[in-house]
Amino acid sequence: MPSGGSLTANQWLLLSIVYGSIVPFISQVPQLWSACLPTDADEILNQQVALITWMEAEKVLQASLKMDEKNALAEAKKKGKEAHAAEKACIMNEKAAVAEAKRVAKLHAAAAKQAEKARLSAEKKEKAVQRKSMKWKAVSQAVEDLPKGQV
Repeated sequence: MPSGGSLTANQWLLLSIVYGSIVPFISQVPQLWSACLPTDADEILNQQVALITWMEAEKVLQASLKMDEKNALAEAKKKGKEAHAAEKACIMNEKAAVAEAKRVAKLHAAAAKQAEKARLSAEKKEKAVQRKSMKWKAVSQAVEDLPKGQV
């Protein structure tokens, strides 16, 4: 900007072309925003809040389980080395069982997803066969009023 404070010709040109073309659309931004929002925004918001609440509760549960394990180990340590080792083994078995349950759940989810993919693939192949058979039916139909061999 010049020292006098007025705009140069190039600056006026830039202002009129770039910013001037945007000004009419500024009044339409709220309309565009509302058009792009999902119709069930409240339901989505409630689902997100429920998910966050569940995750926080899960963190609290994990922290309390860890504290309980720590306290149980401390009590077992007071009773002796054998009790401490037995309690530690018990905790490790519980953790292994939880890990196995998670692994099995993940495998079940993967199997269900694979079965769904196979079902969709079979449906797609069936539709393709139907389209192909319809195409052949249309090609093999006879046309009346034409001598044999002419198309």
